[in-house]
This record gives sequence, C-alpha cells and structure tokens, in this order.
Amino acid sequence: MPSSPLPSGRRLPACAFADIGEPYAVFQAPGGALLAVASAFHGQHPGRQLDVYEQSLRLYRGGDLECIAVLPDLGFPLNAIAWHPSRPVLVIGGGRYDGGAFFEGGLLAWDYASGKIQSLLADNREVLACDFEDDGRRLAFTVAPSDDLEDRPLFRQRHSLAFPVDAPLVLDDLPGTRLPFDWALYPASTQREAALPILENLALGKDRRFLHRPPVWDLCFLDGQRLAIARASPRLELWNLADDSLRSFELAERGQCLQVFHNATDDSLLVNLQLGYAAQRLFKVPLTPGQPLLLSDCRHLLAQSAQGGFLARQIALEGKDLEDLVLDPAGRIVHRRRLGHYDLFNHHLRIDRGEAFFYLAGNPPEQHQDKGLFRLDPQTFKTREVLRLERHPEHFNNLHGCLLGNRLLLNAKVYNSPHHAYGTQRLTCYDLESRGTLWGATLSAQVSAFAPLPGGQWIALALVDGQVEVRDLASGECRWRYRTADAIPLCLAVSDKLLAIGFSHGGVRLLQVAADGQLIGPPGANPWQ
Repeated sequence: MPSSPLPSGRRLPACAFADIGEPYAVFQAPGGALLAVASAFHGQHPGRQLDVYEQSLRLYRGGDLECIAVLPDLGFPLNAIAWHPSRPVLVIGGGRYDGGAFFEGGLLAWDYASGKIQSLLADNREVLACDFEDDGRRLAFTVAPSDDLEDRPLFRQRHSLAFPVDAPLVLDDLPGTRLPFDWALYPASTQREAALPILENLALGKDRRFLHRPPVWDLCFLDGQRLAIARASPRLELWNLADDSLRSFELAERGQCLQVFHNATDDSLLVNLQLGYAAQRLFKVPLTPGQPLLLSDCRHLLAQSAQGGFLARQIALEGKDLEDLVLDPAGRIVHRRRLGHYDLFNHHLRIDRGEAFFYLAGNPPEQHQDKGLFRLDPQTFKTREVLRLERHPEHFNNLHGCLLGNRLLLNAKVYNSPHHAYGTQRLTCYDLESRGTLWGATLSAQVSAFAPLPGGQWIALALVDGQVEVRDLASGECRWRYRTADAIPLCLAVSDKLLAIGFSHGGVRLLQVAADGQLIGPPGANPWQ
C-alpha cells in the first residue's frame, strides 16, 4: 500500500538546530546567508544490531537559523561542500576508507530548491575537496587514491570539470594533477573544527539556545503526562507534557543511555547506561528531590515484566562466565544463572510487559543456531522452551519481539531458509498456546520497535527505512503506512491514546491514535522543524 507523510505531531520544546542528531561538520556559505550541517548515526550498540548507517545534511538560513531543506541519505561521510555562486546548488564531496583496501565515495550536486540530486562521477571514489571556479562554470575537486592494495606511494588527484554535467563522468576521462597523499591529514575530520561548539556559538549570536539532542534509543511513559527519554548520551530527559517543561539528569561524563524503565512503586527510573563496548552501569533516578544512584556495573540488556521485575540478559560475546540475572523492580539481584551464549546479531529480543520473561537460546545453548524461544518463570526461575524458531538449515538474525497476550510477534532477517531469500525481513505472529503460526508478512526493512496500540486490535511498527506501519493484529494486514522524511524511527512508547516516537536525529513526536489505528497530529508549518 502507498505511504503518507508521518503527521508532524507535538514536538519537544523548541531550540536552535533541533533534530540534528550527532553533527560532525558545519559549512557556512560565503557571506553567511546559509549554512549546512552534516550528521551521522550508526544503529549498533553492544547488545543489538540495527542494520543502518545514516548520513544526512541539513541546510539552514543564517539569519534566523531555520532549517529549509534536508538531504536524508548521503550514503557516505561528507568531506567538503562547494556553494554555487548564483544557483541554489550545493556540490557535496565525501567518502571513506573501507578499512582494508578501497577509498569509496562520490561527488553529488544537490539542488536544494527542487530537491533534485545528481551524481557527477561514475566512479566510486572518495572526494576530499571541491570548489567552484570561473563564476560557477567549472568545478575543481580532489579525489583520494583508488586503493592501497600494493606497496607503492599513494597520491591524491586534482580534477576539473565543466558544470553542470549531463551525465556522470569517468575520472580517467578527465585531466588531472597528481598530489601527495598524507595519512596524517586523513580523514577530513582530523582537520575540522568540532561541530558542537560552532553550533552553540551560532545560536548564541542569534540570542537562541542550542541543546544537543543525540539519537533517542528508548522512551518510557510514566503516566499520561510524563515521558522519559533515553538518548545516545549520558543525559536522561523527562518531558512534562502538562507544562511542556524538560528536566535533565546527567548520569556520567560519558556514555549513552540505552534503556529506561519506570518503577511505579517509588516513582523512580531505572537507566541502563553504556560506558564503552565492554562496560555498562545501572542507575536509579529518583524523580523526587535526590541524585541519581549507581546500582551496579553490568554488561546486560534488560526486559521488564508486567510485575516490574527485570531479566538482565548478559551480552558478552566472548567467554562463558558472565551470568544472566533476574532483578526485582528496584534493580536488586534475586537470581543468577547462565542462559547461554549471546551475540547482538542472534539473541536480541527484549519482550516487555509479560507475565514471564522470554529469551532466545541456541541448541545447544552456547551457540547461535537452531534457536528457540524460552520462558523463565520470575517466581520459580524454572525455564522451558516455548517455540522452536529455527530448524537446520534455517537461520535468522537481527531479531526483535513483542508479546500481546498469548501472541508473539517476531521480526527476523533471513540468513538461510528454504522458503525465503537471504536478507528478507519477515514478520511472524505465533500462538504460544498452540505453538502454531497465525500469519506471516514480508517487510520493507528491519523493525526497530513495536508498540501495541490502545484497544488491542492494532500494532505499530517502526522500520529502519524511515517508515511507521500500523498492522491488524488478527490478520497482519497493513492498515496505515507512514514515511518520515529526514530520520529513522528508533523507539516507540504508548500511553492511553498517545504514541511517542523517538528518532535518530534526536527528535521526539507525540501523535494521537484513532480508534481505527490511524495516527493523527496537528499539521506543522515547517516539515523540517
């Protein structure tokens, strides 16, 4: 079915350069009338693999810092920009070294008035610099070496072409000048001023406030008026919808908040903070006066039961010593055991709000194939297999699940199957009582988040290709499909008839859910704000 734009909805309190995510480069046009900001997002942390690597470019007016255009999918890191002197055109050069052999990238012309994008080169080559010459009639640019496969000196190459072009050009057809290549000056980010201080100073110069809002990993409604926001930073936020205030909690000097949960007993939050690839910490954040309290060091991802307790699944790829934990609602350990091997491609699940805990384990448990869904009783700590999800040669990875009564929704990428091609994204609904399959569907992309909608008839899915779907739980039919223009939806949360969506660019939207599952929001005057 066709998609429609995701409604604008209610947004976080306004600030300069909102919804910009993780900016890494700022380019100002001559005279300062425009500025372009590049940002990036990689959808992986130690416990989960989201199959996405996003590069985007946002264009702002220099006078009022309003965003006027977005290029959402560059495909490569940005190194340089050339501003055309008389046309609404940006030429963008970029790319990266693949880590083993090749310097890959491209050279794009973006007409930001019409939105048209044109590739100027037929070659897959990283572009290091670009500049307009002769009043915009020619474009000069510098490319990196093609590769470093052989033990030989490396050189950059400076080229020039007549602008505009009718079709992509081949580098070998263009005259060029050989220049030295210095690894000490590569990549371009080593020579660039940090983006965040530039944006802060630009905002201050316009008497505006800039608040860095990294990607949103998790959302949690405390009630119908408060929403907790876990970002890819050590800052946790609490949005009060009644007065539109935003409260912040700094948990550490570095790290990123991966998960946030509410403890209704004492109205506190439990936050899972990643410090590094092999280090995490659990914090209790009281919402009455008080300071965040460090509960423990860990290497786990959490899922919360309907009673408020937690299954803390160890996420250490190496070794067989780290145990899985059962925690009470306050985060205290009540049971330890090892449930089996974990790797982020095969064992992520996170099923919340169940009467029991659920997890994935291979057969035997210390490997990742022939996976089954297992149930762990939070009182007796007994385990049993609920479903056998794989039978050799079947193999699925990048999994994510959602429990609705006795129905399990599971998204998985096909790695090997006699029924579906490699890379197919499947959504399957299982009946846990009969252990049968109720329905299945092929999706356009991986599911980043599920959310059961009010009434029990509909389920919302956020996909890493920027779409949000609403499907009928009984049949799997897609009832509504929405697209986001400038970011990837990473997480969902529901309270009564409100759906909250957290994005890779750091934004949060609140939408109303109609009885038929339709998502409704007030129209926005500017789709980029």
